[in-house]
Amino acid sequence: MSRLVIDGDSIAYAAAFASQRTCHELVCKEGVKIDLGECSLTAAKAAAQGYTDVVKVHKYYNLYPVENALHGVKLKLLQIFEACGSDEYKLFLTSQDGSNFRIQHAKTLPYKGNRKEKDRPIHLGACRKYMVDYWNAQIVHGEEAEDACGKNNGEGVVIVHIDKDLNNLVGRHYNYDKNEFYDITPKQAYYNFYMQLLTGDLSVDNIPGLKWFCNGPLNVLGKPKKTGWGPVSLTPILEGCETKEEMLAACKQFYETNKKDDSPDFDTVYKEIGPLLWIRRK
Repeated sequence: MSRLVIDGDSIAYAAAFASQRTCHELVCKEGVKIDLGECSLTAAKAAAQGYTDVVKVHKYYNLYPVENALHGVKLKLLQIFEACGSDEYKLFLTSQDGSNFRIQHAKTLPYKGNRKEKDRPIHLGACRKYMVDYWNAQIVHGEEAEDACGKNNGEGVVIVHIDKDLNNLVGRHYNYDKNEFYDITPKQAYYNFYMQLLTGDLSVDNIPGLKWFCNGPLNVLGKPKKTGWGPVSLTPILEGCETKEEMLAACKQFYETNKKDDSPDFDTVYKEIGPLLWIRRK
């Protein structure tokens, strides 16, 4: 029977978000409100164009009972156990006490600084408490649930997650959103890490890639590129690399070819960004 190592953060967030609906209303002069119900901010702003006295667009939540969110957590965990054929597991949640080393380590941009406290789903705290009280989830201090997964990885383990960051761990993986099992080899694990070093992770964790310190158009193996900074565009940089040393050297060569005049040297940038992206092991 496989041993499951589960990143619980995404499970808690998904269940909490599913128990609320984002709604908007138009606030007009003299306090008159026009309720638009469930819709996006873009749709609400478009609706506001049809009125001449709208003062602001106000967001509010249509909240379902907390039991709905807790049931969502339960269903997801039971689905995982059934799909993996095992209920032997360790479930991890990242502490919310600000002790994560990445917060202090990040210098160029604040780690996860693109996220706002108010963006947390309302029932998140209840979901996390439920996972600790009823599913024996362990709160991880000083680092993240992902790092705890890395430290508990090994023979006979299935890493359960939906986070691409964990794809720099060798072994068997299960993506519960796609209901998909896959294996990551040592070479693939290092490739995924160094590709993240090139591209960064601005949209999710606010981590700059080497692009942040480079000029455009980018020079990819002697060929100028006016657009594109994703994995597909930068694949040629790591093509043909067989070892982590070769991948690191390829990233360094690319950086030194493209970096801005006032950018730090490669080693300085690597020492900052590398630990932000790297999942800790045993």
